Amino acid sequence: MEQTQTFLETKAEGAFKETPQGRLAGQVALVTGGCRGIGTAIALALAEEGAHVVINCRTGLQCQESQKVSAWIREHGGTVSVWQADVSVREQVDQMNGAV
Repeated sequence: MEQTQTFLETKAEGAFKETPQGRLAGQVALVTGGCRGIGTAIALALAEEGAHVVINCRTGLQCQESQKVSAWIREHGGTVSVWQADVSVREQVDQMNGAV
């Protein structure tokens, strides 16, 4: 948890524009594991390029962590949603893809 917060604080120094209009504007990007580490960095980079980011989390605790990342993205002008699904369960993946 502390690593995610530290990363977000560091990233804030170089935060993206209020209204991202990057190369991915109008696209949706699904990021599994976006609540920590490399997944967080990927989610932020995709949002910075204008994508609507969908952060997939498997557990309730991961979804709580994902809310911190999603709040940061929104505060800096990006769009994001969080979806809980286990990617090893086909039905959950189908539901997530249908909603995205």
